[in-house]
Amino acid sequence: MTNLTELYDIFLSKISDYSFLTIPESELEDELLGYLKSSKTKFYKCKSSLNIVDQAGVKSFESELHPFELEILATLMLVEYLKPKVLSSEVLKQSLSDKDFKIYSQSNQLRELNLLYRMFRTEASKMIVEYTYFDLNNGDFK
Repeated sequence: MTNLTELYDIFLSKISDYSFLTIPESELEDELLGYLKSSKTKFYKCKSSLNIVDQAGVKSFESELHPFELEILATLMLVEYLKPKVLSSEVLKQSLSDKDFKIYSQSNQLRELNLLYRMFRTEASKMIVEYTYFDLNNGDFK
C-alpha cells in the first residue's frame, strides 16, 4: 500500500506556493485530497487500484503504486492546482478595461499561467499514453 503522503510530497516538491505553509496540516490534506480526487478521474487507465483506504487515521492507496503512476498523479494534480489560478485570472481580465489590464501587466501573467497549464496538461496526457505501453509487472519500466 502506498501512503498518500508519498504522493503529496512529490506534488509539493513540484510547486513553490508559500500559502501552503500557513495552512494547518488537516486543511492542507483536505485541499490536496481534492486535487487527487480530480486527478484520479483523469487517470482511469491506471492498472493499480486508486481506491483510498483509511487505516488508523493513515490514508493510503489500496495497492502499491509504481513510481511512474505516482508521477502521473502528481502531474495531474498540478493541472488541477493551476486550473483555478488560470480561471481567476480570466475573471480579472474581464473585470478590467484593456488599458487597466495592460498597466497591471496581468495579461502577461495570465498568458504565462495559460501556457503553464497547457504544458502540464499535455505532459500528463503524454505520460498516460506512455504508461499504457509499459508492462510494469515484467519490469519493462523501472
